[in-house]
Parts: sequence; C-alpha cells; structure tokens
Amino acid sequence: MSCTLRRVLPIIALLCCTAVPAAADPISLVYRVDVFRKLDFTRSLTAWETITPVTFTYSVRFDGDVTVQRVSEGTDERYALTYFGTPSVSDVPLTGAGYSGGLHTAQTYVINGTVHGALHQEAVTLDQFSDDRGSRNVLLLRTPLDPALPPGEFGDLAAFLGAMRSPSLEFYFNDLAYGRDQHGNLTFLPGSTGYYGFASLLDNTPVPEPATMTMFAFGLAAAALRRRSLYRVRH
Repeated sequence: MSCTLRRVLPIIALLCCTAVPAAADPISLVYRVDVFRKLDFTRSLTAWETITPVTFTYSVRFDGDVTVQRVSEGTDERYALTYFGTPSVSDVPLTGAGYSGGLHTAQTYVINGTVHGALHQEAVTLDQFSDDRGSRNVLLLRTPLDPALPPGEFGDLAAFLGAMRSPSLEFYFNDLAYGRDQHGNLTFLPGSTGYYGFASLLDNTPVPEPATMTMFAFGLAAAALRRRSLYRVRH
C-alpha cells in the first residue's frame, strides 16, 4: 500500500513566472473506480481493512493548458512542478465523518523530483476541502511515472494524461473530522475514514500531439521546505 495517502497542496514558491495561455479544449476523463480497502483513523493510521468492493463512476474535467511551471529546491532535493487547469469532479458515493465546508483546492499537476539522487515522479488530480475542523479529499495518483521523465525536466500534458490513463492509477478518498485531546494534540473524531482502490479509464480521450501544446516560461524558486510538508498531509 502506497504511503501517499497523506498528500497536501503543493508548495507556494517564493518566485514564479507564469504565462497565461489561450484556453484549451476541455478534457474529460471518466473512470470506473473499484474501492476495496478502508481505514478507520480513530484506530490506526496504517491498519487498512479489506472490504466488500464498492464500484462507481468518477469523472474529471479540466483544461489542458499549462498554467504554472515552478522549480523548488532544498537540501539534496529539487522539484519541477507543472500545473494544468483546475479540475471539476463528480460526486463520490463514500461516507466518513461528514465533514463539509472549508477551503476548496482543486489541482492537476505533475511533479518531477530528485531526492537524495533518486527520482521521485508523480501525476496527481486532487479535489479537497479542508480547514482546522477536518478535511474531505479525493485523489487520483500515479507514481512513479512510466515512462519516466528525464531528470529535472518539466512534465507536459502528454505525460500527465499518460499517467491518468495508467491501469495502476490509485484512488484515495478521506473524510476526516479533527478534535483535540486534553493535551491539545490532534485527534480524529468518530467516522473519520479513508478508502483506497484503483481507477480504470473508461473513455478514450486523445492525447494531444506535442506540436499542439503551448510552451510557457517557468519560474525558479529557492524554497527551503521539507518534502513531507510539500506533498504529505500528516493527519
């Protein structure tokens, strides 16, 4: 089981150069999701339980424009991040703590990182609501990328769509409510639940040819941030 369940919003770089492209045609991806594991956060952060499979359809719609390209660097770490259009996603028929409200973050992106000399590459579709009361998020994740990106290069739309079409695309759903114990430590309230499964693409969305993709300027940023704080939510 991948430990990437605990993902957070990617970094805000210190410096950024962003180009605003012409609008691309919307891209729609429709998946069959098969969920087969469940995690009760009030009991454990690692004790996944096998459940009777839950199957449903999940759709993602976004523009294929590159909206931002950034580089973030730390000690023995370097990340090239490419963001695409903000996704709109369908409802998920799973339940947990019943969290609602909070700040809405929706992102599609590719990370090409080098950590202590080793490649760390992933493609992500994230839809999340969160604040200090809890969080509710849906994540599609493919890591590592196959084929891999050359070290240090930005991912493009073809790489992102290739990852989102992978037969090994992971699906995560969390519905969590937070509390505090008598010492002020974070706790999970009853019902805080995570689900895990796989997403299989149902449609046949074409991958644009490289010549049709708009290239953009990218910004360089020095952000001495720990990787865990960039990409993992420590619930």
